[in-house]
Amino acid sequence: MKSFKLRAILILLCTALLICTSVHNAKAGNVELQKLYNELMGFKHDAGFHRVGFGVCCIYNKWKLKVEGLRNRSDLSTTEKIAAGDLLMLGLEYMETKGKENDYTRFAREAITETLE
Repeated sequence: MKSFKLRAILILLCTALLICTSVHNAKAGNVELQKLYNELMGFKHDAGFHRVGFGVCCIYNKWKLKVEGLRNRSDLSTTEKIAAGDLLMLGLEYMETKGKENDYTRFAREAITETLE
């Protein structure tokens, strides 16, 4: 009977640890998502970005790879993965519009910031 109780307690402790780790990782994902969002807001009007976009040759490609990596992380919630995908699409839209706002960019920014709250 004692071993059953010990196993039950161990299982409960492990489950609690997994939940805490998951919540911590989700918050870490939000920090990274926020950082990448802020970076995009910082370079969306750069003439260099408008000229080269996310070409493999250039610094903005590193941003794109970071967003793709974030989107593919297994420890993020589905909502955060969707927000990372939205962020990538927002970056592509800013590349096309040369940083100008339109209905899509306003919608995407709103969706991303709701995830970050």
